[in-house]
Amino acid sequence: MVATVGFGLSGCTSSVELPPGVLRVVGAESQYANLLQQIGGKYVRVTSILTNPNADPHSFEASASVARDIAQANLIVQNGLGYDGFMNVLEAASSNHTRRVIDVQKTLHVSAQVFNPHLWYDVTTMQRLVRSINASLDFLSPGHKNYFDHRGTDLELALQRLRQKISNFRDMKRLVSVAPTEPVADYLIASLGIKIATSNRFMSDVMSGTDPAPQDVDAFEFLLTHHRVGALIYNEQVVDPVTEELLAFARQHDVPVVAVYETEPPSAVSYQAWMTSTVNAILDALISPRTHS
Repeated sequence: MVATVGFGLSGCTSSVELPPGVLRVVGAESQYANLLQQIGGKYVRVTSILTNPNADPHSFEASASVARDIAQANLIVQNGLGYDGFMNVLEAASSNHTRRVIDVQKTLHVSAQVFNPHLWYDVTTMQRLVRSINASLDFLSPGHKNYFDHRGTDLELALQRLRQKISNFRDMKRLVSVAPTEPVADYLIASLGIKIATSNRFMSDVMSGTDPAPQDVDAFEFLLTHHRVGALIYNEQVVDPVTEELLAFARQHDVPVVAVYETEPPSAVSYQAWMTSTVNAILDALISPRTHS
């Protein structure tokens, strides 16, 4: 779930004359912009559309500069699954036959029926996305193929090391469950071999800003009261009254709480560093249980 507030936008690049050979690229969300920058390096000028982590993509209103950035982009990466549907509207409004668009859901053949739109929490998906971005940059600027391929390989190796860390924990076959209030990090949690005890209905209600049914709240509190879960996991970027109550309830019953971010926070050094710190926070709560604030 995300709050309805104003959007922060990266500096407008479309009105700036770029050096020869530099591509204009756009990441609809900050984590995709980060991958574009890591692979494209000095041969891309990256714009991130959603840079305010507390913003609601469903309430997005494009400024003239955002529309211009999208119109002039050589390459765009967006999530799909209805998470950033405003991108489709803006792209349709600007004619650019040479522009390449990577819709992560469509490009990687993710089912349109999936419950959780936060695809960037699936490290395997992001590793496949790196290859797609790499191939697109190679196509758009073949003279810099070796440069892009070298950086893309480095990024893939970094993600592979992260996947190995995840695999090492999963192979321990620890019987552990957690209770997320929203499905933000659920792909990552599942990849660790950790059971998600919260019902999809409860998480869907919280994600959409709807008050969960009383019986669903009771079921969630039962997990905490009877220590059926090793941790409560919540969205740091949006805390509503329901979440506040559950956080207090968890602490009252000595259940560790772990904050995760819906989108890559501005303080993150890189996507892989952000995911690694998230994995570490979850494992720390489960391996050395104590209340986390």
